[in-house]
Amino acid sequence: MPRIRLAAAWVVVAAIAIGCASAASTSSGNPPGCPGNVPNAKVSCDTAGLQCTYGCGVTATCSGGGWSVSESNISCPADSGAPSDAAVTCGSSNDCHSGMECSPGGVTIGCGICAMPQNPCSADSDCKLIDDAAPVGPMVCGPGGSCTCPVGGKSGSCIPACQSASDCSSDETCSPTGHCVPKPCTTDAQCPSTAAVDYACSAGTCAVKSCQTSADCGAHYCVSGTCYAQPGMCVEPPA
Repeated sequence: MPRIRLAAAWVVVAAIAIGCASAASTSSGNPPGCPGNVPNAKVSCDTAGLQCTYGCGVTATCSGGGWSVSESNISCPADSGAPSDAAVTCGSSNDCHSGMECSPGGVTIGCGICAMPQNPCSADSDCKLIDDAAPVGPMVCGPGGSCTCPVGGKSGSCIPACQSASDCSSDETCSPTGHCVPKPCTTDAQCPSTAAVDYACSAGTCAVKSCQTSADCGAHYCVSGTCYAQPGMCVEPPA
C-alpha cells in the first residue's frame, strides 16, 4: 500500500511540473519565431522586423539576419494595473484632452526610460569583435533607436551584415556595404503594402504612406498624418 501511495504522489508531482512548464512556455506573449531566452548578436534570425520582449526592460529585434538587443538601465516600474476602458479614439492629438496624445493602437508615445545597446558601436569597425571574439559572419553597426542610451558615446548596435534584400524589411534593400537601406522607387506600385503597414514612394524611396484622412489608407487608419493598421487612441505621455 505505501508503494502505491508513493507512486500516485509522483504522478501528481509530475503532472504539476508538466503543467507549470507548459504555462511558462506560453506565457511570454512573444510572437512565433522568438527565442525562449534573450538571443545575442551571434544568433541568426529569419524574420526581419520581428520584435521580442523579455521582461519589461529587454527587447530583441531581428534586423539584417541577426538579433539587435536593447536593455534598459532603469529598474522595471511597478505594475500600474490594466488601462482604463474609457479609451478615446482619435485621428490626431487635437482630438484628445489636454496633456494626452494620439497614438496608433494606444501604444505609449515617447521613451519614458531609455535602453542600452547590447553591443554598442558608432562605426562598422567597432563590430570586428563581439564579446572579445571574431563573429561568425560579417557585422555592421546598425542605428540606435530614438530611445537608446549611448554607451561610451556609442548609440548604435552591432548586427549581422545583410546579404540580400530578403534579410531586410519589406521597404528596404541590402546595400553593398551590408546595411539595409530604404528601397529606391519611382512609383507607389514598387513599394509593398502589408497587413500592418502601407508604404508609398516618397522622394525616390519607399516610406510609410502619409495621409490626410483614413480614406487615403484603404482598410487602415490615418493617425497624425501616417497610415497605420490600428486606429488612434488617446494616451497619456510616459512618466
